[in-house]
Amino acid sequence: MLINCQENDLQILVFSVFRKHFFRDQSYYLKLSHTQIMMSQECQFMKTKYILDLNSETQFEWIVRNQQLVGFLFPYQNKMKDFYGDSKNLSELKQRLGKQIIFKSLTIQGRLDKFNYNKTIQLVNQLLLKHQLIQLNLHNIKLRMKQRFLEH
Repeated sequence: MLINCQENDLQILVFSVFRKHFFRDQSYYLKLSHTQIMMSQECQFMKTKYILDLNSETQFEWIVRNQQLVGFLFPYQNKMKDFYGDSKNLSELKQRLGKQIIFKSLTIQGRLDKFNYNKTIQLVNQLLLKHQLIQLNLHNIKLRMKQRFLEH
């Protein structure tokens, strides 16, 4: 849902985004003005939960998946919160913000499903095992070198 607001409204862009939570995703309305990005659970923005002032020090990161914008990271209470939305709306937001702030980076993400998570754990365990074997081999080499040194 992309809504271009009227000029006297001081809003440049309004659309919906969502934040993924463990049990239930939470939807928000995002409103871009000339000086801020605000997000609220209601469209009147009476109780705004997230506010980001736009200035030269604003940090903003985009989330890219399969070469498309799928979300962004939003600074909130010294953490980066992830929000997701429609690619067209996010592209419009990126274009509008590009005139106001410098983007920190693009974050390329792939969501780990259970299969990938288990495979990742297996790879980490394999790497740890290889590391331990290397440490053991180094220890054995040192012992052999020490024995040879003592024999001569």
